[in-house]
Amino acid sequence: MVNKLSLEERLELTRKLRKSGANCGRCVVLSFPDYTEGEISAERLGAIGDALGGGVGGCGLTCGAVTGMAVADGFGRPSTLTKAQIYKRVSALAGEFDANNGSTSCRVLKTELGRDCTGLILDAVEILHKRFAADED
Repeated sequence: MVNKLSLEERLELTRKLRKSGANCGRCVVLSFPDYTEGEISAERLGAIGDALGGGVGGCGLTCGAVTGMAVADGFGRPSTLTKAQIYKRVSALAGEFDANNGSTSCRVLKTELGRDCTGLILDAVEILHKRFAADED
């Protein structure tokens, strides 16, 4: 079994990904390699995450950090959850992000609220890391 990253290790990985030019979606999905090792390549995960950037393909819709968090949640959540339980769980993740940042809309976050993408990405990664840690307790 792969050792789980600490929150600080995970956030450092996220910062490195962002510094390398990765968009929001890519940063979030690639920040959980300890949950995907041996199952899907980083190259494939990155390609999935790329499409989420800029509010889903640059449309300014739901923030790529939020959609990346929803995708990455599938890596670590219990596989026995029902669709209703998954929706409730992802809704709670998005709700926490919204409470922390004032919106889940890329357009609103960037243009109306002037939020920095790196901070939003780090927040999404921290939210999901804590959710996974709570699942393991």
